[in-house]
Amino acid sequence: MEATHRAPRVIYSVIAASWVAWGVFTQVERPRYATLGGIVRRMMRHPLMRWAVWASWAFVGWHLFVRGRGAFK
Repeated sequence: MEATHRAPRVIYSVIAASWVAWGVFTQVERPRYATLGGIVRRMMRHPLMRWAVWASWAFVGWHLFVRGRGAFK
């Protein structure tokens, strides 16, 4: 397997591990830190943040999945 195909897997693994670690950490230290659900709920209350989340999702999706897989070559 080429190194270019391994890099996204490593990146996604690090992101997923960080997400899970933060979730576990906030459940243990609940009163001090915001949980993932609380962060998302607070962000989605504001229309501007909904647009920012959507734009980020579209940007990352386009650059990692469409351009990264050579769909237009």
